[in-house]
Amino acid sequence: MRDKPHDKPGTEAEKKDEPRFNVFISHASEDTNMARSLCNALSDRGVTCWFDEKNLKAGGDWNRTILEAIDRSKLCLLVLTKASMASKPWVSKEWSFIQASAWKRDDLVILPIILDQVETPTFLHRWQSLRCNRRSANIDTIVAEIVARIRNAELIREKEPSEHDRSATVQRFREIARALEKEDSSESRESIGDPDE
Repeated sequence: MRDKPHDKPGTEAEKKDEPRFNVFISHASEDTNMARSLCNALSDRGVTCWFDEKNLKAGGDWNRTILEAIDRSKLCLLVLTKASMASKPWVSKEWSFIQASAWKRDDLVILPIILDQVETPTFLHRWQSLRCNRRSANIDTIVAEIVARIRNAELIREKEPSEHDRSATVQRFREIARALEKEDSSESRESIGDPDE
């Protein structure tokens, strides 16, 4: 039946099957060329990017699409320029979505790329930014930094013990405790000695 909840598009079951993005690119429309260059260079390195030119569809629910893309990304790349800092409604909305996602998720990495002489917005102060000169911005250097941060975030998550690892550790400690108890009880019998001697 088509009206079952799991048959409807956009349900949680369907979202689990959607691909995750490595990087969500947030930028002002005036900075599209720079954002496109970053997206292309990252894609050449095998990094999956969400970029509005490629991923926003005419007639779609842009708010929902952007919010879901942010929630499914490992790293949010914010291109900070004079244009993005001027009160642009769409940039402000994306930044609000990114901030909301960062409050919900400890694993979301945010990387502000500062291209002009602008102050970093207060909500971005907790993340280290990358400052570049717009005229001589070396895309390869920026891309290498982004890839390193994605790998670092993945390594940190890998180091967190899984539930299986925790259970195995607890089981091992129980075995050690039992062995120590047996050793203690046999030493106690030896020190008391055999009463028949």
